[in-house]
Amino acid sequence: MFEIIFVSDSVAAIKLKDLVYFIRLDDRMPEVFNSQGNKILITDVDSWARSETQNQYEYSDFVRYCRYWRDGYCSNFVNEQLDSFIEYVIMKTKTEIFTSSLASEYASEYWIECTPQNKISSKLLSPILNKSTNLIDRLGYKTISEYLNRVRKIIQEKQDILQIEKIMKKLKINETEINYPVTSKIDVKLLNRLKTEINHNKVSKVSQNIRSTLHECESKLI
Repeated sequence: MFEIIFVSDSVAAIKLKDLVYFIRLDDRMPEVFNSQGNKILITDVDSWARSETQNQYEYSDFVRYCRYWRDGYCSNFVNEQLDSFIEYVIMKTKTEIFTSSLASEYASEYWIECTPQNKISSKLLSPILNKSTNLIDRLGYKTISEYLNRVRKIIQEKQDILQIEKIMKKLKINETEINYPVTSKIDVKLLNRLKTEINHNKVSKVSQNIRSTLHECESKLI
């Protein structure tokens, strides 16, 4: 697998067969360094690139895709380290929410979205249908419209869809862009907990090692 790790103006850190290499971003003057920053003498870089990628890439392909990566274009390559970190953050976020008081705080704001599918009809739709006039007088047309549009997005049962369409038609409410609750204060609590729990040092250390070796390789370019 050809994985792009990090790219500077003149050198790229890539991974081939679980080994890290640093390559010069110039296919007319190719240079390859190992993970320690020591130059590797390779007589034919294209043959080397093909042998490391099962004939899928040549050295010029490495250079081209690394430049795309540096310039922010989309590519087909996956940074496994980044993927792993993203997965870790997502799972950590889920844990921090659902194993703490944050769960009830978010649920109180997203009470519609937290309603079980089998309770949507009895807990949400029937009360609104039966007391629509009173609810509009008490909450206002705009709030009821936002509630119904949020419900409309999460329902899955056909009979519930028909019921909410009936309600929206009766109240002359159209499907519109949804305005979700603002949870800034709760979000701050969550972010503070995550920043405390996530080990930034481990992630930044790996990145710093790569950067340091890359800069060392830059100083050794012909």
